[in-house]
Amino acid sequence: MVTSTESLVALVLFIIFGSGWVLSLIGVVFYQRTRAGWAYIVVMIGFSTYIPIGLLGVLGLHSDRKERDEKAFLEWLAAKRAMTSNKVDN
Repeated sequence: MVTSTESLVALVLFIIFGSGWVLSLIGVVFYQRTRAGWAYIVVMIGFSTYIPIGLLGVLGLHSDRKERDEKAFLEWLAAKRAMTSNKVDN
């Protein structure tokens, strides 16, 4: 089950990831139009910082959630088997 803290962390990481793409796009557009050095720096900051942080965070959250879901499913399956075997024994 997803908690509100996980949802908030996922939202923040998605915003970081999205802002990296927006920042990079703005930098590329301005660099193509003006060849300004600051625009090149903006693109590099977007690609090298924001996008990897957002991606790693979101992928980490996904793998944690996947492991938890698998564990919960196996526990549910074991409980169901135990209930079924109790019904057969009675």
